[in-house]
Amino acid sequence: MGSTTAPKEFTFEHAKLGELKGWHRQGDIVQFRGIPFASIPGRFRQSVLRHALPTQPFDATQPGPVCPTSPPPTLNFWDGPLTEEYPVLKQPVEDEFECLNLSITAPLAALENTELNLPVFTFIHGGGFVGGNQSIQVAGREMFDMHNLVQRSVRTHKPIIAVTINYRVGLLGFLASRSLAEFNKSHGEPVGNYGLHDQSRAIEWLSYFINGFGGDPSRITIQGTSAGSASCHYQSFFPRRQFSRVILASGGLTSIGPLSLDKLQQLYDRVVAALDTEDSQSGTSSLDNVRHCPVQHLTHRHEFDLLNPLVDGEYILDNTILAASRGEEVLPIMMGATAFEDDLATFLFTDLKSMTLKSDGQILSKIKEVLSANGMLRDPTNFPFNQPAVLESYGLTSTVSCPSQNVEGWSRFVAHCIFNIPNVHSALVTQRALPKPEGRVWLYHYDVGNLYPGCHVPKRPHHGANDPVLFNVAPDLILEEERPSWEASVLQTQDAWIAFINEESPWDPLRHESSLSKSESAGPVFCFRDHGKGRQHNTLQDGLGDLTARQYVSVIAESCEYHRSG
Repeated sequence: MGSTTAPKEFTFEHAKLGELKGWHRQGDIVQFRGIPFASIPGRFRQSVLRHALPTQPFDATQPGPVCPTSPPPTLNFWDGPLTEEYPVLKQPVEDEFECLNLSITAPLAALENTELNLPVFTFIHGGGFVGGNQSIQVAGREMFDMHNLVQRSVRTHKPIIAVTINYRVGLLGFLASRSLAEFNKSHGEPVGNYGLHDQSRAIEWLSYFINGFGGDPSRITIQGTSAGSASCHYQSFFPRRQFSRVILASGGLTSIGPLSLDKLQQLYDRVVAALDTEDSQSGTSSLDNVRHCPVQHLTHRHEFDLLNPLVDGEYILDNTILAASRGEEVLPIMMGATAFEDDLATFLFTDLKSMTLKSDGQILSKIKEVLSANGMLRDPTNFPFNQPAVLESYGLTSTVSCPSQNVEGWSRFVAHCIFNIPNVHSALVTQRALPKPEGRVWLYHYDVGNLYPGCHVPKRPHHGANDPVLFNVAPDLILEEERPSWEASVLQTQDAWIAFINEESPWDPLRHESSLSKSESAGPVFCFRDHGKGRQHNTLQDGLGDLTARQYVSVIAESCEYHRSG
């Protein structure tokens, strides 16, 4: 196809699913959207795998429905017309019971010869477990469109198939209570964590059907960013997992940690109390009320920065790495975070209605809240207020009671504790659990700025900045003078991801002797930089600098496993 060829409708006959209609796009890449993978029997029920498409032929040219949520903050990175080769897509509709669908991007060659058995990349979107979906659009282009990434894999002779999925988010995906637990048990199904189980159903669907698209079900790599990354970490500890590799980008089990049923019961009680009197029918239980109230009463009346999964005792045992792992084999895992996660921490300190900074008391409360479920820390209750070494390393000692006087410093500290340090900590704990000298952990640090003109923190490697580079959805909207730098960063990022998905080593894995007690000398770490000038550094200290390494060390010294490390 030429560089300006418009997308054409494409019909494909799947050996098990029947006929699907999708888009044949530039570079002989084919896309199918909105393929349903599971059904939802009822609100707060576990999803059930679908084995057939609802219609024949199935129209997979448009995004499928998404989980109802309150309107999310928008990141309008770019604005401009669609290129001729981009399909015109409708905005997805919300549907509580039809939101479990996925999209597939595959080389035409894989569909023409389904015995190619290409590796499969499965992306799980983020959103704090509160919102988000696979089909978010900016100026008509999907943020997680896999076309460019798959096209690059073909050009480098390492072809992959890429998949994006929807799952339930917000209260519909993560509400938990004692009555809901009994409700699930009465149906013989797992308790709570509906969104995480939806993700598992999507991966299970791929294990049955991706070979019919030319993919290899034994070579599935899962990746997410933020809560999507945490999701992947949770999935890696689930029993009966059906994937072989994991990429974590700015999130993990210890950073957005699970909470006890007692803790989540408190949230449930607040939700019940907020229901209108018309939702509370005489003689009915609170469970009946939350199950049958209008969905908007669950999605639009509550504001959350993030939600936490449930320690259910079966799928999620604890919020620490060693307890969660239950002795399972460690899968090859690539993990890291961006150099400026601070923007999301500042967001947590902001009142979203007035878009002004919260009060000191509210900021302190938020700091304690987000760190309370951190499974990395020995004592998250009063952290960091009873750790003078940590406060000193971040320059926070003089503002422990007035964080609004040093928002930049507190944002950096919170960002490090939620995103950066837990991934380093997890990498070190995971690597030490492996038989010597096996290397299955690859550590990275992402320091590539977002060059899209509408970026909220211009040219900074903000939270999730790896996604717009990796997927490269709108390169034509990068300023012309910045395109060479952007393109170099895109190619370096894509090639590293593609190598890992193809079971190659994108750089040297973490040394076995790397330890928590000497984390500054742990390594190697690959530092992605602007202009595609990233390279491997021998140690964290070498790659991140003395100050950042010292800050990491001060926090890691307060981790559960620190004193047990070598």
